[in-house]
Amino acid sequence: MFLTIQELKTIARQEHIQVIAGADDLIIQECVNSAITEVRSRLTPSSKREAYDGRTRYDVDALFAQTGEERNPLILAYTKLVAMWHLIVRGNAGVQYETIEARYDRAIEYLKDLASGDATDLTLPILPEPTEAESINKTFRMGSRPKFNHE
Repeated sequence: MFLTIQELKTIARQEHIQVIAGADDLIIQECVNSAITEVRSRLTPSSKREAYDGRTRYDVDALFAQTGEERNPLILAYTKLVAMWHLIVRGNAGVQYETIEARYDRAIEYLKDLASGDATDLTLPILPEPTEAESINKTFRMGSRPKFNHE
């Protein structure tokens, strides 16, 4: 698994996490799964034509299949922050809500920049370019408006 419950201790005290979750590991696991799904969705290229304009497209399946030291440390850290956000909305037990919210917002902004091409991380797996047969219709259209007359 890309992220485990035990790894959340690097961003919050384990006792705080247990108090927020009511000592229920199922709740914590659900928050971790939700975080992985959210981060995956932010990095997955959309089906819009603009997503195929030459910007880097990451192999999200390969990225989240990694374990241990193979994982990208920044994506892992941001996934932990998103998991903590999903957990923190249950209640504040000694964790600074504003701090977690600000970190969550920063993580989401970075993921948006990464997906849009405004940020690039060369350590992430990249999807291969589609072959000619797999290629989407990349039409290019140009033209102008009809000539304006004052008549």
